[in-house]
Amino acid sequence: MLHRWIIVAVFMLVAFVGAPRVDAAEKVVMGTIGSFNAFTWPSQIAIAKGFYTEQGIEPDLISVPSAPAMLQQLAAGSLDVGVSSGLIDPLRLVSRRAPVAFARYELRISPYVLIANAKIATIADLKGKHVAIGSRSDVTYVLIEKMLATAKLVPDDVDLMYSGATAARYAALKTGAFDATLLATPLNFVAMVRNDGKINSVADLKGKRISASTVGSITWWFATQLSKREGWQGSDAMTIVPLGNFDAMRAALVTNSIDAISATLEGALLLE
Repeated sequence: MLHRWIIVAVFMLVAFVGAPRVDAAEKVVMGTIGSFNAFTWPSQIAIAKGFYTEQGIEPDLISVPSAPAMLQQLAAGSLDVGVSSGLIDPLRLVSRRAPVAFARYELRISPYVLIANAKIATIADLKGKHVAIGSRSDVTYVLIEKMLATAKLVPDDVDLMYSGATAARYAALKTGAFDATLLATPLNFVAMVRNDGKINSVADLKGKRISASTVGSITWWFATQLSKREGWQGSDAMTIVPLGNFDAMRAALVTNSIDAISATLEGALLLE
C-alpha cells in the first residue's frame, strides 16, 4: 500500500442566529436518524437559512437511533414528520396502510460507502466476516446484498450484525467490533498521510500541510472543519494547499511536500 489512511469523523453542528419568531408559529416535531449526517443536512440548512420560520413553522428536531424506530414513532403520532429515512421502511408502512405518506425526496443518490479493516481488500474477502448494517429492514441491507452479489456472495455468507445508525456503526468499527460496515457522509472521509511514521493520529496533523482539490471543494471544507473541531488556530491550524488533481496531490505526498491529503474514501481509492 502506497499510503496510510486516518479515518476522521467531522461532526458539524450548524450554528445559527434565528430570525425573529413569527407569532403563533406552528410547532412541528421532526424525527432525524442518528447524529448530524448527510441525511439531516437538508433540514439543518433549512433551519439555518430560516426557511421554516418564513413559513410560520417552528421545527423541533428529535434524534432517534434508526429508521424503523423513527417510523414507528411517526406512525404512532409521536412525530409529525420524518426527515431522514430511506425508502424501504416508508414503503413497508404505506403498503400496510399505516397513517403515513411520502412528502418529497431529499437525496437521490445513496451517500453510503462500505469501509472495512485493512485485512479486507475485496468484496469476496467479506465471506465469514462481521459486517454491520442498520437492520434487515432498512436500505443498508439492500445495499450490502447488491454489493455481495458482485462477488457471488449472499447475506448468509457473512455474519451480519445490526447497529442502528451510521454514528453507532462508526464507533463500533473503530473498536474492532466489526470487520466492515456501511457509513454515510461525513464519516466516510479519510486523511491520507505520509508514510514515514511521523503522523499516526489526528492530533499529529496539528500545524501540518494538508492538500485539498480546490478552494471551496468538499475536501477543502472537510479540512477546515477538522481544524475547527480540534480547536487549532493560528500557527496550530493546518495549512490547506489546493493542488487540483489527484496526480499532483499524490506526487506532493510521495515527496513529503505535504503531510496529508483530504479525500473522500472514493478519492483515496483512486489515489492508491
